[in-house]
Amino acid sequence: MSHLYDHIEGRGTEGYENIFAAFGRALESDPNNSNALNWRGIAHAFVGDNETAVANHRRCIEADPALAACHSNLALELLSIGRREEATAVVDAAVDAGAFAVGPGQMLLLAELRRRDAFLQLALNVPGLRGFRKFNALYDVLTGAREDPQIAADVKTLFAENQASARAYTLLNALGDYQRGAPLIVMNGSAL
Repeated sequence: MSHLYDHIEGRGTEGYENIFAAFGRALESDPNNSNALNWRGIAHAFVGDNETAVANHRRCIEADPALAACHSNLALELLSIGRREEATAVVDAAVDAGAFAVGPGQMLLLAELRRRDAFLQLALNVPGLRGFRKFNALYDVLTGAREDPQIAADVKTLFAENQASARAYTLLNALGDYQRGAPLIVMNGSAL
């Protein structure tokens, strides 16, 4: 998995065939290893094999319905290949089941799918946004309903105060404040 992270961060040298082989070995010993299925799905998404990523994330959900990362990654994959209705159904089912990951990437996904209630509920639990009080305005900016450059400044200040993780900066990128954070899966979508 560390080799995959290295590639995601733009400094990987390990061949993808070795990365996929490692996930294959893990799944040979335990075909229901949800973490291996999830990360193999991420690896396939990273190399542009979205359909295989979707299949891995679906298998991951079958293996462990409570693993929130599988649900959000499946929704991201479906959205990236233009299957918006399926992505929305995955998100709705995951939110209803309490199996949706908490994080800035998921906030962007919920904004893209126009799921305001789920966005507001999730946003309250993002550690980097502790103390933030303008979630409706943030949602509106991310969905393009309005412009408010002060939102990005407020989020940036809070991230500094709360010592937000590098992943949190994907939210600032979506707000137009481009900083290098930890790269995530490249997606097609206005907020992603």
